[in-house]
Amino acid sequence: MADLQVAGFALNQGVVPAAGATPGTLADYVAHPGDYGDSDELTGDVAKRHESDYFTAAVAATDNAIAMMRLAEGRVDSVRKC
Repeated sequence: MADLQVAGFALNQGVVPAAGATPGTLADYVAHPGDYGDSDELTGDVAKRHESDYFTAAVAATDNAIAMMRLAEGRVDSVRKC
């Protein structure tokens, strides 16, 4: 499972991955969580946000969670078939 891509998180700008690491994978995220930022995080002036901003971010976060579950489900299925 460590080689699965992490949906919804991106390597922060300026971060150089460690030698031998595979950026964007679950293993790298667990080893270096501070190197990643939440791509669904709301940014900008809080006073200028609208309900739709929160809704859009929530839908994106839900999509990313489902993507991670599907990746894990696919891995479990491939192991069962072996």
